[in-house]
Amino acid sequence: GDPVVAPTQYNWPGGSGVQGQISVTDAATTTANVIQNGAFTTWASALAPPENWLYAVGTAGTAFVRASSANAMRSEDYAMQMTSDGATVLKLRQVVTLTPDTVYAVNLWAKTDAAAAGQVAIRLVDATGTVIADNAGTNNTVPMNTNSLTTSYQPLEDVLASGSPFFRTPRSLPSTVYLEI
Repeated sequence: GDPVVAPTQYNWPGGSGVQGQISVTDAATTTANVIQNGAFTTWASALAPPENWLYAVGTAGTAFVRASSANAMRSEDYAMQMTSDGATVLKLRQVVTLTPDTVYAVNLWAKTDAAAAGQVAIRLVDATGTVIADNAGTNNTVPMNTNSLTTSYQPLEDVLASGSPFFRTPRSLPSTVYLEI
């Protein structure tokens, strides 16, 4: 078999120097999830961002739309509909509180209502929008291939463009960290 990698090596999962556990939780819970309002259940209005989220690039009502519960995975939720003009890179952000030297699993469900091209990236960024790298210098970016989307909801793992659906935080984190879609 493959050689065992020392637990302090960068090439996780063989060993990254990070120890701990992965918690699996429903997106609507706030007890174990670092994302608040991850299921997009709470909105001040149809044109305002969902609570705990902000539109960093893109306009409410055109680029970002609160989709009806009929378009959500669960009837009590809404869905975030993102529509790009093809030239603008839309950015939806939320401030997150993370622990240094920790592995975080990333998941979302997505669908399309028409043929889509391009990628959507889920990233950890600092206040300037710079992607945060882990201790090995690997950017915390999870790319999703929109060409693989269908009109039914699919988990991220089915449309992952490359890499793995995990973030590894560095030993030293910026004072402000955003999860950005």
